[in-house]
Amino acid sequence: MYALNDIVLYKGEPKRIVSLSNEYVETYIKLEDIYSNILQNGVEPIEISNSFLLKNGFVLKKLLVTFDEDKFDKFVYVYLNDGFVIELYISEKDADLNVARLIIHKNGTENMIDVKLNYVHELQQAFRMCNLQYAADNFKI
Repeated sequence: MYALNDIVLYKGEPKRIVSLSNEYVETYIKLEDIYSNILQNGVEPIEISNSFLLKNGFVLKKLLVTFDEDKFDKFVYVYLNDGFVIELYISEKDADLNVARLIIHKNGTENMIDVKLNYVHELQQAFRMCNLQYAADNFKI
């Protein structure tokens, strides 16, 4: 499910969602630089990639981690901002970077949010839940 300011692909180009509306059972989306509403199924999510993470302030920290019973041996990226430590684990089970586990610690506490995500807009929404709207709304593609 998309939200305002999420970044998606439309006809192969990254665009930001500027409004959402529902008519009957269909959701319409308005995108930046597009003057008419389009059906939600006309847009595609953007998969998380190494280059996306590096462009947006994540730093590679480790190459092998065991977390619970899952092994993550491709990458662990860390993002630091205002008391939050955001760790993004990329699973060894998939050849691509499209399945990840996001763990968010706040102010060094053991309280954390642990979610699985596949796409950039899901990462944006997780950042917004942690009051990091500015970072989420200014991701570079």
